[in-house]
Amino acid sequence: MKNRLSWFLALLIAICLSTQIYSQESTQQDTTQIPDFEPIPDRWRGILPPSGSKFDPYNQNVLKGDYPIIGQNIFFVFTAIADNFAEFTTSPRPAGISTARPFTPGFFGDENLFFLNENLRITLELYKGNTAFKPRDWELKVTTVFNANYLNTKENNNVNINPLKGTNRFDNHIAFEELFIEKHLFDLNDRYDFVSLKAGIQRFNSDFRGLVFTDYNLGGRLFGSAGNNKWQYNLAYFRQLEKDTNSELNTIFEEREQDIFIANLYKQDFLTLGYTGQWSFHYNHDKPSLKYNENGVPERPSVVGSILEKDVKAYYLGWTGDGHFGRWNITTHFIKYLAGKALTRSRIDPSTLTHSLRPWNYPSM
Repeated sequence: MKNRLSWFLALLIAICLSTQIYSQESTQQDTTQIPDFEPIPDRWRGILPPSGSKFDPYNQNVLKGDYPIIGQNIFFVFTAIADNFAEFTTSPRPAGISTARPFTPGFFGDENLFFLNENLRITLELYKGNTAFKPRDWELKVTTVFNANYLNTKENNNVNINPLKGTNRFDNHIAFEELFIEKHLFDLNDRYDFVSLKAGIQRFNSDFRGLVFTDYNLGGRLFGSAGNNKWQYNLAYFRQLEKDTNSELNTIFEEREQDIFIANLYKQDFLTLGYTGQWSFHYNHDKPSLKYNENGVPERPSVVGSILEKDVKAYYLGWTGDGHFGRWNITTHFIKYLAGKALTRSRIDPSTLTHSLRPWNYPSM
């Protein structure tokens, strides 16, 4: 009995020793095969997610900035948008001096109007930076708009001041709605409060609702943040471009003789958590000019009241806010408007204004 017990204990000890030796050898073998660190030279393409063709917008695509196009930090984004608008309305319209429908009595003519507008927007964007953590180092952006529009009113003098132009109009236009370069100048702290500069044709909205100024136009803007992004600010200057009459897009670098300066300051959590306050100053200098639009209608000076050319200097002081106080969502706008006009000599014959269809309004302010 004792011999059998001794043999059993010896066999058990041998099995335990062999198992321990095997586990040590396997551990050493696994360690040599799987290193702790593995270099990945391309962090974007090293781990392949679901991918499709270059025209697939739903999966990873180099054309929409999912992968860098140059190196590890330079990206390219291509965007195409087709914006279609069609309108059919019935409302009273003037018959015109030379009516398109002879022997029809009354001041008003045919009420029907059909308008079709097509905008094809092509955007090319090239930038450098890891934008998930900090502002872009630099950016180049071009947005070109191809426009085609058609108008049919069935009455003369509605599509053009000249009745010989008929009752319908087809027009097309090409415009740059964005053409700018943006440069990140420097950071203010390790929380990425920054100062950047943007120059060229760019979009800018000067307040929460765009009540004073919102436009795509030519200018320069210094902007940034401070105080862990609790403060944001803009210093902007715009040298306005003329707008195309029928598409309402920018002309190709045709200046309007209008200068605009804007400064604003935003404060997050002003007065209470969740409410943002903004203070702004606007200056608009609209110089005297003479302008007929593409349909022959005088735009400047205004055909209402005095027809003298006007030198307009307008100032706007604003305090606006947007957010919530507890459960109440609140938007506030307080704008103080100051203006002065200096009349100059007239360079327009009053007799040419008798058939005007509409007065001119400031397109941007």
